[in-house]
Amino acid sequence: MLDLHLAQPDWLNLGGARTALFNWLFAQAYDGTLILRSEDIDQERSSVQAEESIMADLAWLGISWDEGPDKEGPYSPLPAVRTVRCVRTFCEAAN
Repeated sequence: MLDLHLAQPDWLNLGGARTALFNWLFAQAYDGTLILRSEDIDQERSSVQAEESIMADLAWLGISWDEGPDKEGPYSPLPAVRTVRCVRTFCEAAN
């Protein structure tokens, strides 16, 4: 799974590109699935424009994903903020 960190400026930095490339190569080598997920926990700094810009940068680099914000799939990636809510609910129920 590759997380898009949307709280950074709305461009793909070198570290993000490297991580995306390694995840993409790993998925290709092992006939896996690359899932792109929006890391949108910081709601004040996250934006749709940042998500679209980063996805365009990844596509320019030739990195494609099987599931993500723009592609539905069997695992339908949840935005991180919903994942946090689910984990919090589970933890509260366990107490």
